[in-house]
Amino acid sequence: MEIKEFYKPITSLVNLILTGEKEITVNNDPIIVIQEFVDAISEYNRDTYNLYFLNRIESFLETCNNDDRFDLLKFYQENDVLLIGASILNEQLADSAKLEGKDFSEILNSMFSDYIVNKEAHPILCFAIYFYVENLSKINIVNGMLSRKEYQKAIKFNSIERDIKDVYAI
Repeated sequence: MEIKEFYKPITSLVNLILTGEKEITVNNDPIIVIQEFVDAISEYNRDTYNLYFLNRIESFLETCNNDDRFDLLKFYQENDVLLIGASILNEQLADSAKLEGKDFSEILNSMFSDYIVNKEAHPILCFAIYFYVENLSKINIVNGMLSRKEYQKAIKFNSIERDIKDVYAI
């Protein structure tokens, strides 16, 4: 399955969320998902954020190597609607912009710079990816396992540009 190179960190994140490992061996066997994921989706209330996902995302963003960080910047640029949505919900960017007299793009550039240089995963970056991968909470797990077909469907869906109507459509 061919994906854009800069989506590979997202694939690693999906693998990490599902299995606790960034890499999954591709064969015909079902994928064993970690219990934390099973618990997280069984206890997930659609009116709240899935803390398991958010913790994995934040940890992943903070530990990425530089190549992955630059790939993630390309991901954010291609999926900027997620950044806009996350910033509206978070309201930090709007408040910061008012206080500092900066426009939205200046705030985003500052946030990206902090991420690349200081390895700081701003909440907006975490939530933008959260909205992108939240569809994993709808994945079909049977007896702690994920079929290869279901996994490939999830990877494909989490390797494409999205607009707002696509965010919840898996």
